[in-house]
Order: sequence, then structure tokens, then C-alpha cells
Amino acid sequence: MQTEISELLGDQGSLQVLPDLTGGRAVSNTNAPEATVAEIFGETDAYYIVGFEPVTPDQRDDKRSIDVKVARTGVRVYAQRQYMVRAAEKSVVPRGANAPMSLEKALGGLLPNASRPLTLSVAAFAGSDMANAIVIVNVDVGAFANASEAAMPLEFAVSAVNQKTGRQVAFARETATVTFKAGTPNRRAEANVQTKIKLTAGDYEVRVAVSDPAIGIAASVFCPVTVPLFGSAPLSLSDVIVETTSRMAALPASAIPVPATTTRRVFEQDERVRALVQVYQGTQRTDVILPVSVRTTILDAKGRAIRDQLLALTVTDFTNRRAALALDIGQLPPGEYVLTLDASVERQKTSRILHFAVQ
Repeated sequence: MQTEISELLGDQGSLQVLPDLTGGRAVSNTNAPEATVAEIFGETDAYYIVGFEPVTPDQRDDKRSIDVKVARTGVRVYAQRQYMVRAAEKSVVPRGANAPMSLEKALGGLLPNASRPLTLSVAAFAGSDMANAIVIVNVDVGAFANASEAAMPLEFAVSAVNQKTGRQVAFARETATVTFKAGTPNRRAEANVQTKIKLTAGDYEVRVAVSDPAIGIAASVFCPVTVPLFGSAPLSLSDVIVETTSRMAALPASAIPVPATTTRRVFEQDERVRALVQVYQGTQRTDVILPVSVRTTILDAKGRAIRDQLLALTVTDFTNRRAALALDIGQLPPGEYVLTLDASVERQKTSRILHFAVQ
């Protein structure tokens, strides 16, 4: 009996090794493992992905340790603890270079491909038909810019995956010539490319892959989005999109700057920045339109209210059961900020939050 117990304990210890090294955990010594499923789903519902570029390995296989720490007390960190760099891998691609990759592989990977840093914003708005919402997909491909070309053709692929079923429900692919906006001392070149997809209410992951066909380099970026029941909900808000306006140095003083949507969330003090959002009272409902209160607050990094405004939307502000808001969030002192929008009508409440910074 003692031998069997020792073997059992040894087997259970072996089961703990792989989860411990890869940031997971093993469930054992229970006849009700399903009781932990809700907790596991809760852990995987919100998480951070932290990446790093490993140093050049030696000629031999290199084992590297990973130690992830957080300042918050009372929490446990689940993270991979080590990885192995094989000697055969180190000279395949020089450090800093990029291996050729297809658009499909970049789009379908378990994690985004970061061969080029991309930023993505995804925002759901009520559509014109009953079944579908319009999801605005805006990706900044400025990282593909080069010094010799102000414009260049890039290939794009966009997909949406239902997070509940894991099925792809939307896909589009196209080639477009992209014009880049020159960078400044504080930020790199910028080129925002926008597209739209139609989705029903639900939770999705939107994926965008971008490829430079001339050099065979592809990169991708993923973002979750929740599409509310815009048609039937008594009160709902779109996601927030950000619009910037800055006067180009080459333009005459009398020229009118043209606003443009952006994925950036760090702005310069001389930029005019607006947060755009729409308020809905059930786009397919037929009951009476009611006044809606919208409280907008901007807090700084110390939690102090920099701006606090209460807006009253009346019946005349709604067209086709929707009202549009444009909130000025620019020209603030350098620092980090949080914009909060709280909308309410009778007992219905809903909110949106935007994190941004000024430099």
C-alpha cells in the first residue's frame, strides 16, 4: 500500500510540473473538478500578455528563467517560469530582422505577430438594419513606413471570431495604397487605415493582419469587442472613437485642419482631441424617447477631477433614436488621464471609459 501511495504522489507531482512551468495549474485530489471551471474561466477572461526580445544565445542550448512580479498584494501570479533557446535557432534570423511570414499565418496565430508594432482600435456602433451593428476597425500601420516612400501598397486581412463558439463570422481581404503621415520627435510615422464589418450582438475578437508584399513581412494585432443589443436595449452606448486635429506646418495659417480618427492614446498638447460616442434608446423600439443624462468626467493620475460635466440630452437631440456626442479632451497638462461617460435614463445605466495621456 505504501508503495502504491508513493507512486500515486509521484505521478501527481509530475502532473504539476508542466502547468507550473507554463503558467497554468493542475486540478487533482478532487472528485468534482468541474467546480473549478468557473474560476478558471474567470482567470482567463482578463489577463496581460507580456513579451520581450531574448538576448543572443550562446552556442549551446540556453535555459532562461522568467520571474514576473506585481506590486499589488494578495494576488498570485500565474506565468511561465522558464524557456529554452535552442542553439540551432539563433543564427536562422539575425537579431532585429524579420523572417518572411504570410498574411494568413499572421492572422491565424495563437498570439499576434509583432514583427511590426501595430495599434488597433475597434468600436461598435448601431447599424441601419435590425440584425447587425457596424464595427469600425481602425489600425495604425505607420511601422511599415520607410524613408524612401511616402506611400506604398500594403495587403490587409480582417476577421472576427465569436468568442463563445470560436467560429470565424466575418472575413475581408484587400490591397490598398497607404500614405504615411511623417513622424515627429515624440512619435513615429502614422497611417490609420479604417474598415467596417457587420456583426450581431455578442462578444468577439477582431484580428487584423498587415503585409508588405515587397519584402514578405507580415504583422498582426488582436482586440476584443462586445456588441450590445443596440436594437432592443432601452439605453446603450457605442464604443468611443478618438479624433485628432493638428495643423500641418506646410499648410498656410488660414487653412482649415481636417480631423482624422486615430488609434493613438498619447497626444501632444497642441493637438485638438475629441472623443466621439453615440447614445441609443433602442434603435428598433417604438416607445417614447426620454431625456438622458450623461455625466462626463476626466480624472488625472491622482484621481482628481480635471473636468466634470453633466449633459442633458432631450428628445430633440435624438434622430432615429440615437444622439451623437463630441467631447473635447485635448489641451491638458502632460500626464495620464481617464475619461468616464456615465449615461442614465430612469433606472437604466451604462458607461464607457477611455484611458489616454498627454505629453
